[in-house]
Amino acid sequence: MKTITTITALITIAIMFSVNLNASPVTFNQESYIDDIQFDTECVSVQCKYQKAISIEFNFEEEEYIDDIEF
Repeated sequence: MKTITTITALITIAIMFSVNLNASPVTFNQESYIDDIQFDTECVSVQCKYQKAISIEFNFEEEEYIDDIEF
């Protein structure tokens, strides 16, 4: 009984797998080549860090005079 159940389960799984493979074949359309995309990830990350660094604004506030410092 155990063997029949195991064989039946394996056959069922095999049928489901084969039906799943043939159910909907995926086809992709050919895309045109874009040559302006950088594929060097190090260069892209450095450029992103640079752009982030130069976009920071520094606003310095005027400090108050401290009278207790002796010169």
